Amino acid sequence: MQVTASKEKLEGVKSAYSLWRTNISNMENIVKELDGKTITGEAAYTKLKTMRDEMEGMLNEIREYRAAEDSGPILEGLEGTYKEGIEAFDRLLDENYQNEVVFSSKIKYTSIEMVYIYKNYMEKIVNT
Repeated sequence: MQVTASKEKLEGVKSAYSLWRTNISNMENIVKELDGKTITGEAAYTKLKTMRDEMEGMLNEIREYRAAEDSGPILEGLEGTYKEGIEAFDRLLDENYQNEVVFSSKIKYTSIEMVYIYKNYMEKIVNT
């Protein structure tokens, strides 16, 4: 894939990709901690809420990049991907975190959903 954009925009896009992968990894770690009883459901919820808020901040940056200049399918798709990811986090955060076994299962499902969302985005931009 070849992208032509300002250095700032390229760094922002790289950061968006990196944040996405980091969040998936962090979700896996939260599941391990929750299943290992090293954190509570409430602590897991707090970590997930922070991740969700970071994603919203990144979505706002992506929107700024799109507004600053014409955007192609990469930024348009990235914006949509982040919107879907935030919606997935919102559904997760609506769950009852006090039943830690169920909450852990929901986190696992959401992390799989995040991988799927990203995969669809990558397929779209590669085939554009």
